[in-house]
Amino acid sequence: MPPLPPPPPPPPNPWFGRKRIPRESLISRSIWPHRLLHVETMTSHIRQGDNTYGSVREPVYNVLSYTWGRFMDRTLKETSLVVHGIDWPIPPIQKSHFSAITFQDAIHHAANGYRHSCEWLWVDIACIPQEHDQETQEAARIRDQEISRQVEIFYRAKEAFAWLSSLRELDLFEDLDKLLSIDEFISHYRRGLVDYHNAELAAKFLDTVEEHIHLLLKPMTTMLNHPWFDSLWTLQEMVLRPDALILLDDGVLKAGDKWDIHGLKTDILTLRFITHNPKDIAHILTQVELISDGIGAPRSARMVQKLEQLITLQKLKGLEALDIEFPNTAYSLAQHRQVSKLEDRIHGIVQTYGISCGPLPPGGDPISRLHTLEDEFGEKLVAKSPVLSQLFIHSGEEHPRKSWLITQKCRADDLFWVGFFQDGHVLQTLYDCLEVVSGPGHDRSQGNYLRFVGKAWYLDEFLESSPKHYNTFRSADQETAYLYRGLMLDHYISKSVLSNIVEYFPNRQSMLDAVQKLYQYYRTMRGHQDSAARRDEISALIKIALLASESDCNLPAVQYVGIVLAPASTDQTSMATTTWKRIGLMRWTEHYYEDEPPVHQELPPYHELEALIA
Repeated sequence: MPPLPPPPPPPPNPWFGRKRIPRESLISRSIWPHRLLHVETMTSHIRQGDNTYGSVREPVYNVLSYTWGRFMDRTLKETSLVVHGIDWPIPPIQKSHFSAITFQDAIHHAANGYRHSCEWLWVDIACIPQEHDQETQEAARIRDQEISRQVEIFYRAKEAFAWLSSLRELDLFEDLDKLLSIDEFISHYRRGLVDYHNAELAAKFLDTVEEHIHLLLKPMTTMLNHPWFDSLWTLQEMVLRPDALILLDDGVLKAGDKWDIHGLKTDILTLRFITHNPKDIAHILTQVELISDGIGAPRSARMVQKLEQLITLQKLKGLEALDIEFPNTAYSLAQHRQVSKLEDRIHGIVQTYGISCGPLPPGGDPISRLHTLEDEFGEKLVAKSPVLSQLFIHSGEEHPRKSWLITQKCRADDLFWVGFFQDGHVLQTLYDCLEVVSGPGHDRSQGNYLRFVGKAWYLDEFLESSPKHYNTFRSADQETAYLYRGLMLDHYISKSVLSNIVEYFPNRQSMLDAVQKLYQYYRTMRGHQDSAARRDEISALIKIALLASESDCNLPAVQYVGIVLAPASTDQTSMATTTWKRIGLMRWTEHYYEDEPPVHQELPPYHELEALIA
C-alpha cells in the first residue's frame, strides 16, 4: 500500500507579523508652563529651571478657561486687567462680556478653588505673551511654544474652571424655585410613576413632568448659549479637562452640588437614552396622556420635543466630544465653533493630539492658506499615529481634496473607535507601511499621497464570506452605533453612488446591494462595461486594506478595521499602477473561545497591496 500523501500546507495567516503598539499617550506629562500667575500679588512669574516660580518649586496651581478674543474693546475705552511682571499690553474687553473687576474676581474664585485652594493660577492673558506692535521674535516663539503645550498645562493643573462670564446664579434661576439636574429630573419622573387609572392623577403627573422639564431646560439652555460654548479654544479645553467646574461671576455653580463639564457631557447620554428607549419617557407620557384626556400624543409629544431640542443643542455645543484618548471627535466638532483668527481653526484644537503647527503661511487666498495648515496637521498626524489618522468618516458631500486627510468635515463620534486607544485594550497595527509621500515620481506638484503597504481583500469576496467566527455585519442605529459591524461609506461617495447618505446599513442585504452599486459605478468609470470582463478584474476595483485591530484583554473578541479603496481616476491602465481613493472603512469582529485558537484562516485569501492613496 503506497504511503499517504503529505497533508496540504496550511493557508497563509494574514495576521503573521502583526506589530503590537505600546500604550503611549499622545501627550507628554513632564512639561511645566513658562509662566504662572501669583494671584495675591497679581504678578506673572517666569519659570526658573524646570519647575520653580519665584522661590516656590513645583507650585500647585489651578487653571481658568474663558473666552475673550472676539470681545476685545476696539475703542480702548474700557479698563484693562492689571498684571505685574509682563511686557505685553492686556487688551480691554467689552463691559457687556466682562469688566476688569469681574475678571479679577473670577481669577480669585478660580485660585480659591472648590476643594483645592492655590496661590497660583494659569490664565492665558497673564502667562502667554500676547501679540503687539513691539513684540520680539523671542516672545513670539514663546507664545507658539506655550500654545502647543496647552494640553500639558491643563493636565497638570489641580482644578480647572470654565468661567461663563456675565452670568450669575440668579440668571439661571430667575423665576425658578430651584435648578434641576438631569439626574434629579429622572428621579422625580420615576418617583411619580404609578399605575394610573385615574384621569385626575394622570393629568397631575403630566403637569409635574412638564414643570420639571422647564426647570431642566431653562438653566441648561442659558448656559449652553453662553459664548464659552461657541469658542474653538474652549472646545479643546473642555476635552482636556472634562472635570472643569462651572464658574459664574458670583462663584462656582453649586446648585444642589457642583456642576462640571463632565456632568453636562453625561447629561446628553442620559437624555438620549430616556428619549429613545421605547419603554421609557416618550412611550409612558403618551400612555399617561391617553388616561388623562383620552386623546394622547400632542402634549406629551411637545414635552419630548423640548428634550430632543436640548439634545440637539448639546451636540452642537460639543458635549458629545469624547476624551483626549480619541481626539478625532473634538476635531470634527470644531467645525461648529467660532474663531477670531483664521489660523485658530487649526491651532485652537490640534493640541489635543500633542501636535503643533506653524504659522499661517503668507500670501494667497485665505482658504488656500488654511488648507496648507490643514495638510501640515494631517501629515504630522499620520507620522505620529497612523491608525488614528484614518479613524473617521468624511461628512462633506463634496469630494475631499485628499481622501486620506482628516478634516473638520468628518464624523468621529462613534464609541467603537475609542477602544483602539483605551486603557486595558491592545492595539495592533496590521499594515507594513502607512506614510505620507510625494506623488508618483516624487512630483510634489501633484500633492502628497498616503502610501499603504500591506494585506488586502477584494470587497465583494470579503463580504460574500460569512464564517462563523467572523461578524462582518451587525445592524445598529445612531444610539447604538458602537455595535455596528460592516461597511461605512464616506458621505461624498454614499451621496454620489447611492443618492443619499447612509451612516449605518440597516441590514446585510442593503449593504450587499450598495456594494453592487459601488462596483457598477467604478466599472462604468473604468470602462469595464463589457459583460465578458473577468470576475477578478471586476473584484479588484474595490479593496479593503487591512489597517489595525484592538482587543479588550478580558473579552474573547478582536475588533478589526480596514480602509476601503477604489480607483481615483478613469485611467484604464493596469490596476497595479492605479492611484486609489479612500471611500470609507470596513469594521468587523473575530470571535474565539478558550478551547480554540483564534481562527484567522476563514476569510477569503488576501493579497499583498502597495497603494498610493490620493
